[in-house]
Amino acid sequence: NWELPTDVVQLHQAASLLPGKYRIAVPLCPTDMWCVFLTLCAQYADGNVFCEEGVNMDCGLWALEQIFSWQDFLFEGSFHLNPVQMLELMATEDNIVYSPFAFGYTNYSRAGFSENLLHFGNAPKSGFSGISTVLGGAGLAISTQTAHLPECLDFLKYILSEKVQAGAYYANGGQPGCLAAWTDGGNDKNCGSFFSKTIKTMEHAYMRPRHKGFNRFQESAAESLHSSIVQHQSPKDIIKTLNRLYTSILNESFQKY
Repeated sequence: NWELPTDVVQLHQAASLLPGKYRIAVPLCPTDMWCVFLTLCAQYADGNVFCEEGVNMDCGLWALEQIFSWQDFLFEGSFHLNPVQMLELMATEDNIVYSPFAFGYTNYSRAGFSENLLHFGNAPKSGFSGISTVLGGAGLAISTQTAHLPECLDFLKYILSEKVQAGAYYANGGQPGCLAAWTDGGNDKNCGSFFSKTIKTMEHAYMRPRHKGFNRFQESAAESLHSSIVQHQSPKDIIKTLNRLYTSILNESFQKY
């Protein structure tokens, strides 16, 4: 009679109802802790995470409150795991039964890929907004230094076409980003309804800022956030540190704090 939480605040109760060795886990290595932090901020602030000074203090404090409180029930290794490592543990052992926030990999829901078949669903949200999670995915880019621009463009057109995304790309273990691949009935059946069961999360995802310097900020912010939480620093001090990093980028004088 255990039910998947639909709201972030239900995680505590859900964890308390798990018997014995069974645990909830969240991949919280530095990079992914940052993604979970942004997810919670976006849920609280309806996507309005950043202001001129950096992270909005109210949403940042709420997000940190959630993460700090999870330490009471999370799987012991959560703070060192990335999503693939966590999914590997779920696919080969039986003590992690649920993860509310992890990037999706259809491979683990395809029969025969791993010892344990994993089932995916929509992530829990909060009562503050309709935002689901931070949008993941790796992108494709063409170097400005390439001497083969026409060939690069041809490859991008090929690999991103609906036919290839829904066909050869998915069939060979790819994680398609094209909607045609997600709505393909054969693909959905092949991966245990992964696509139909998670598409609402994708449709309501938060897209990270794309202004110049954000990637550099994100890399240092992730390391800072992770070490600060592990060391149980003051939530307000954590946000202030993140915001010093943020403003240093905007001022073209990036430095680590």
